[in-house]
Amino acid sequence: MVLDLSNFTEPLARTPRMLRAIIEGQPDSWLDSRHGPELLSPRQTVAHLILIDRESWVQRIRRALTGESTPALNIEEDELLATATVAELLTEFEKLRPQRIQELKDLQLTEEDFKKPGTHARFGPFIVEELLTTWVAHDIYHMGQIFKSYSAQYVGKIGPWQNFLNLPQFN
Repeated sequence: MVLDLSNFTEPLARTPRMLRAIIEGQPDSWLDSRHGPELLSPRQTVAHLILIDRESWVQRIRRALTGESTPALNIEEDELLATATVAELLTEFEKLRPQRIQELKDLQLTEEDFKKPGTHARFGPFIVEELLTTWVAHDIYHMGQIFKSYSAQYVGKIGPWQNFLNLPQFN
């Protein structure tokens, strides 16, 4: 199978627009909602995506290509959340993501590069293709998490349709 970088870059490029569409203009009660006690709120999710784009994906790929180990990150959204509004966070992400995608393209990955091994301090061995796939899946997961946070506010308020919507079983 021929690996095509656009299979990764195209969905990654859509995330900032989708994020703005589901976040912008929402009330604080929605932006600060969570569908589980240890999960990120939609507001925190925007900050998380910024921080992990700043510190992680492309840098990990570069390390794998050079044989360096990848350290585990301690991502703390609190400082960023204390200094920026949601609108500012969305704008920052919209500027940052295209830069990261261009950096990824500039690596000019070959088919052999997709199979190069890396080592993550916490998760162990991986290959570049798995890391790229994880980046896309990470975006998708967090978009779903935002929708689950919004929907969770209605659990217990929708009467007999509760079973149809299956809201309490969010994981």
